[in-house]
Amino acid sequence: MEERFGVKGSTVGGIFFVEQLIPGARRIDRVEVEIKKQNANLDEVKREMAEKATKKGATAIQAFRYGQRKKGWYGEGEMVVV
Repeated sequence: MEERFGVKGSTVGGIFFVEQLIPGARRIDRVEVEIKKQNANLDEVKREMAEKATKKGATAIQAFRYGQRKKGWYGEGEMVVV
């Protein structure tokens, strides 16, 4: 866990992930991923989300939510520039 922009989160693939909102961040778009395999994990979800965010020019994903479903993992949040 690290602190940036006044909030605590983690970095994967150069993208900062936080569950709360980042003060002053400019929203680009929503991002959602679902990995449909039983042995997937949270790191895979974050890596896929980071790749999408990087392509859109984002520097962080705020309001990050994740979890397991019957057939794998999901993640969602807002791509932002800080």
